[in-house]
Order: sequence, then C-alpha cells, then structure tokens
Amino acid sequence: MRTETITVRYADGDAEDYVAISAYRLQPQGSLDPDSVPVELPGWGLLTLSDATGDEVAFAAYLATLALADDLRGLPPRRLTVEQSNTSVKLGEKALFKLFRRPAPPPDREALLLRRLARTGVAPELYGEVRGRDGRQAAIVVEYIDAIADGWQLACTSCANQTDFSGSAFELGRALRTMHHALAGPWPAALPPVTVSGVVPGRDLADAMLARLTTTAAAVPAVVGMAADLRPVFEAISDITVAVSQIHGDFHLGQALYRRSPAGWVIIDFEGEPLKSASERLAPDSPWRDVAGALRSFEYARQSHADPRSTAAQHWVVTTRRAFLEGYCGAAAVPAELLRAYVVDKALYEIRYEAQSRPNWVHIPLESVQDELTRALP
Repeated sequence: MRTETITVRYADGDAEDYVAISAYRLQPQGSLDPDSVPVELPGWGLLTLSDATGDEVAFAAYLATLALADDLRGLPPRRLTVEQSNTSVKLGEKALFKLFRRPAPPPDREALLLRRLARTGVAPELYGEVRGRDGRQAAIVVEYIDAIADGWQLACTSCANQTDFSGSAFELGRALRTMHHALAGPWPAALPPVTVSGVVPGRDLADAMLARLTTTAAAVPAVVGMAADLRPVFEAISDITVAVSQIHGDFHLGQALYRRSPAGWVIIDFEGEPLKSASERLAPDSPWRDVAGALRSFEYARQSHADPRSTAAQHWVVTTRRAFLEGYCGAAAVPAELLRAYVVDKALYEIRYEAQSRPNWVHIPLESVQDELTRALP
C-alpha cells in the first residue's frame, strides 16, 4: 500500500501530476480481480495493482498508517460515486476522506480556509491532512455532513413543483455572509500567511471583465451582437474601489448542503475556481463574486420548470433571488452596479463553458445575458 504520484507527459511538452493510493497484492495463479491490473515488480514478481480507494480492506489498512484521532480509526470506508475531479471516501458516518487527484503546492487552499472557518457552523470541521513526500497536499479528512440534499437538488425540485424556496434561499444567504465575515479576518497568527483582504481599483476589474467579453465573443458568435451593450455594464465599475478578501471562489448551489441535524446550510469544497492557478485562487477577491455565483445558480435551477420562460418560473427565480440577497445583505444596501457586473461576467464564463462542453445548454446563459440587458428580471 502506498501513495504514488503519476506524471502524465504530453506531446507538446506539458506535464501533469496525479495522486493515487495504490494497493499491491500477490497474484494467485490463474486469477485476476476485474478492477486490478497485473504488474511485475523487482523482487516481488507478478502482483495485482488496484486503486485502494475502491478496495475497503486495502483502504482500511492505509488509514491505519495515518496519524488520525482515535475516534476516526477503524471506521468502515466506502468510496462515494459522485462525479467530481477528486475522490471522496466516506468513513463510517463521521468523516470524509478527500483525495486530491491533482495536488497543489502549499499552502493548500481548502485546508487553510477550513481551519479559519472552524466552529463557525457553516463549513465542515477539518480533522486531518495528508501530505506527499514533496510536501504537497494529497488529501484531507473532514467532517461528514449528513445532508438531506444539496442546494441544487432542493432548488430544482422547488422550482419544478412551484413551491416556495424563499425561506431556504434567505438562510443560504445568511450562511454565505457568515462565511465571508469569518474569512475577511482577522486570521489567527498560527495559520500560514496569506493576503486576507485589501482593495483593488474598479478599473482593474472592469478591464479583466472586458477582456473576458472579447474572448467569449471571439469563441461564441452569438455574443458579438451583445458586446456593445455589455461593455457599459463593466465600465460602470471602473471608477470605484472594490474591497476584496478571501472568498469561496467557486460558489454555486451544488456547493451547499442542507444538514439534517442541526438543520441548516453547510458550505463545502473550498478549492476555488478550477481553471485558476494555485496562486490565483489564493488571491483575495470580492465577496460579490460568490453572491453572483449563487444568483446564476438559481437561474440555472429555473430550467427544471416545465416551461422555464413562463411567468410562474420567472416569478420563482425573482422571489428566490430577492430572498437570498435579503439574507446575505441584512440591512446593508446591495452595490447594484458591482453585482450586475459580476453576474454578467459569470454568465459570459458560462456561455464559453457551455459552448465547449454542453452546447445544448448554451441557450441558458445566453438568454440570461439578454434578460439582463433588457432588465426582464429584477
């Protein structure tokens, strides 16, 4: 049993590292586990190699080698089958072992933010960390959240059935605000040094958003006709100063679980935007980026309705988004122009992603941008 780093090299000279927890067994003659492959190692002869995360006996033996708390030892492991870039193994009903298939250099963002969010109630507790020989984070062990469902499932069901989701949206907004408040500092001195908060010129943000508009228009012709009307949305924030801090960075409804007991929202998966580098993910950003991610996610949930363009479906998304913003802002005012810029910027990101990965879905963010331009939805 051992943790291994697998380097994949490409014809263009690029290379990527992946982490695996491998199980090696002596190979009985004439038999081979369908989930394993034969390998020959010097001094050992023919062995079978398998992914230990899917082998309960092997993974239990691996866990026994880790420095975990006594109440985490001996818990039965079971690999989860959810689709994600990492691999998660449930340990009894108490913990979750999350293996990072592509490790980032330290400091590890998710472990860092979870340590800051300890005992806030809006994020899983961090129980342990596993590092490879090169010092990079290989895995973390976190609290297992016994959830009714994630926010995406709950919102889609609500919209499809035309039930009121505003109370849940309000509470989710409050949970996100609690998370942002904790991440904005001050941070304990014991945590690795990162830039916690600061300010950035609105001009810099506007230029970055305008650049993404140009890139998206070049890739998706349907955006070309909207570009002239979209530029003022971004130019509107050029003369302001924007407060930034550590944020979730990739927030949407699928990143929130509704816990059974004590009931309430728990926010998960703090790795940050997948397409950004490790250093970019650790850079402070505006909390309104997370808010925009939630608003866009409600818009996607609207597609679960039998007629997403109907008055009923639009009413659902309007009331839900308003409730979320009321929960997030409390008595504070919404910076309308800044939030609008982030919402449109997020929609442009979605347009390019859908055009490349799910062409049948590209109409969703395209219609949203058009609605934003015509102010069809408040």
